[in-house]
Amino acid sequence: MERAEIKAALAQILEDETGEPVKTLDDTTQIVETYGLDSADMVSLIMHVEGKFHIRMNQEELATATSVGRLLDLVEAKIRELPAKQAA
Repeated sequence: MERAEIKAALAQILEDETGEPVKTLDDTTQIVETYGLDSADMVSLIMHVEGKFHIRMNQEELATATSVGRLLDLVEAKIRELPAKQAA
């Protein structure tokens, strides 16, 4: 899966979570600050991301995923780790 596809899916998830359109999604965008998410919102966001891409992220990994770019890097790495059958 290409980074652009992951970014588009993340934008849709963010729109669903916030109820607001996501006009631009830049790698440097800070997720919590930009979208006004609290801890419950972040848990929901991560659960949707994990469900969408059939991945699991641990607490240490999530602690580093503060920006859109870092979250995309993490999702890409997790997708690469999936067995070929699951990633398709």
